[in-house]
Amino acid sequence: ILHRISGVVIFISLPYFFWLLQKSFTPYGFVKMKMWLHEPMFILMTWIFLVAWTYHIFAGLRHIIMDFGFAESLRGGRISAYMTMAATVVLS
Repeated sequence: ILHRISGVVIFISLPYFFWLLQKSFTPYGFVKMKMWLHEPMFILMTWIFLVAWTYHIFAGLRHIIMDFGFAESLRGGRISAYMTMAATVVLS
């Protein structure tokens, strides 16, 4: 379920990042964008996106590994879920 939620968060935040990318193409927009990225709200939005992206990547890899027949038992699934969460926390 968290994998789907992280996918939705990534999808919803794409316009925000496309907007930032568009702003960064002009010198004035780049300076303005750098100013905005020091605001707590923009820092929080960026952090949430990066956490969702990191989790989504690791959960996707976990699902691919399970598709190959590894960690399909309840115990293996639980261990791989904990490893996915731990990797997300460490890299975020």
